[in-house]
Amino acid sequence: TVRQLEEGETEDVWINSALFDLKESYKSMARENSFEMDFEMKEDVRTTAGPLLEDMYAQIVENSIRHSEGSEIRITLEDNERPLVVIEDDGIGIPEDISDNLFDKGVKGQKTGNTGIGTVLIDRIAERYEIDIEVGESDMGGAEFRLEHQPAENC
Repeated sequence: TVRQLEEGETEDVWINSALFDLKESYKSMARENSFEMDFEMKEDVRTTAGPLLEDMYAQIVENSIRHSEGSEIRITLEDNERPLVVIEDDGIGIPEDISDNLFDKGVKGQKTGNTGIGTVLIDRIAERYEIDIEVGESDMGGAEFRLEHQPAENC
């Protein structure tokens, strides 16, 4: 994965396709954990990215299912000047003691035995594809990740 980040080419990709594949990949995990996944995509939207774009989304969704203690994830795609993907849930949110350092190596929630490497991967992929990430509290009550992408180079 690190090699793919460092050496991988970028190209214009359909965000909708990556999100559709994500939905299909996580359908059974969501069902097994009594999670509902709601997707709101009205338009076909492109960005300049690479093969790890879906992996970045997947890390956020998987963390939500495993750690949020919620029951619903909403993923929204907006075709703005810079395409925007919002991934939010109705869980407990991100603990205050790690929210400022969420993407630092070794930072993890206290309830998990995980390494925290998933959030580092999210940050590295976002940096490589010039995606700005804002993390905050969702209107649903849990965590919200706002991912502002670069517009496609060849629209």
